[in-house]
Amino acid sequence: MNKAFERWVANLESGQFQQGTGALSVIKLTSRSDDPGDLTIDDIARNGKHCCLGVACIDAVRHVIIRFKVLDGGVVRYGTNPDNFDSDGVNSNSGLPVAVSSYIGVDTSNASVITADSRDVINMNDTTLATFADIAAALRAGIPQNAISES
Repeated sequence: MNKAFERWVANLESGQFQQGTGALSVIKLTSRSDDPGDLTIDDIARNGKHCCLGVACIDAVRHVIIRFKVLDGGVVRYGTNPDNFDSDGVNSNSGLPVAVSSYIGVDTSNASVITADSRDVINMNDTTLATFADIAAALRAGIPQNAISES
């Protein structure tokens, strides 16, 4: 797999991200006076709760592949134009944005990553409540089924 995929898995193993469910990333706004526009990606990484795919999005923001916007309630939307909601996966707060799929080297038709043993990482994160370490181990166990072949 590519370097971005490897960084994503390493970040899942790092213990530096707090795991959450139901959205790529959510940050608790501490008061009504908080301006979500003042938050940096490091604020979100450090203080937010993240789906395993949200961790990949944070790396993509840090490498200027996508941008982010904190919405009311602290939900983070990631994408190439996060000011706009769309239904085609370009910008998202729950599934992997198209640009991040390409960045980590997986097919964009699913909005998720399917492990070599057929597990959807969104389901692992949100339904079975697998830890980031367990998800990383599943990703390291073999090339994801929806990986883009490197030729």
